[in-house]
Amino acid sequence: MQATLRFSAFELPHCIVIGQPTRLLDVHTPSPLLLLSPAFRYEEHTVDFSIESRESSRSLGWRNLIAERGRRTFPDSAIVFDTRHDAPGNLAHVLQNRIGPLMAGLEALGLSDRLADVEIIVHRQATEFELDLLLVLGFEKIHATAQRIAGHCLRMTPQEFPLRSCAGRYVRRRAIEIGLLSDRDVAGDPIFIKRKRRTATNLDDVTRVARSIGYEDVFLETLPMKEQIRRVATAERIFAFHGAALGHLYFRDPARRGCVVEAFSSGFATNWARANATMMGDA
Repeated sequence: MQATLRFSAFELPHCIVIGQPTRLLDVHTPSPLLLLSPAFRYEEHTVDFSIESRESSRSLGWRNLIAERGRRTFPDSAIVFDTRHDAPGNLAHVLQNRIGPLMAGLEALGLSDRLADVEIIVHRQATEFELDLLLVLGFEKIHATAQRIAGHCLRMTPQEFPLRSCAGRYVRRRAIEIGLLSDRDVAGDPIFIKRKRRTATNLDDVTRVARSIGYEDVFLETLPMKEQIRRVATAERIFAFHGAALGHLYFRDPARRGCVVEAFSSGFATNWARANATMMGDA
């Protein structure tokens, strides 16, 4: 069984990048730097899906294989989705490289009504929040193992979306299907997403300014997974340090058109969250 899914070209608009005072070529610049990050275009592309009866031959590490020899065989009625191609321990990866491709593949193959038959294979060292996220989104047949897998396996080629933000349409749809979100949710208060490890030297000053203009500061990892999703999905505006928690942008309503401001570490920049926000309707 095979199918091809085509994604239209997608243009990421230009945006303003504001840099803190810094030293450039040994000259101190006392005022913030203002940069224009140009627009650019993701070209139209396709991904291929198939369901094949096969045994995984992926190397899972000799220490794991010593601990769990042999293979696990699933019945013909099961749809096996092996997510161990992706590194464990990252919330955004679970959404964009696992749940997104799974939902897209089932839709492309005309098997959206077979979710109850899906068996998800995760790393033996899968973290608690990875498993919690899968369970919150209604996936209950989860196997944390290092064994080889035999059965009817769902495959996507390439293994990740070339434009990872494409996962958003499937991730939000899943949350709506199970009643976690709806298109009638009331807009929530602006939030400032803090990080415990990646932070700012003047965090107290930043927090004071954010609070003064109506932002509530939150550490998402201290909240239950359902509340994490809802807080990010419904917030009117978001200010956040760059990190995996911005994967929750995939749950936002494209019709709401909010605003996302992302803070980077010095000398570091990526268009990942910018693309996520644009795909989900935010500025």
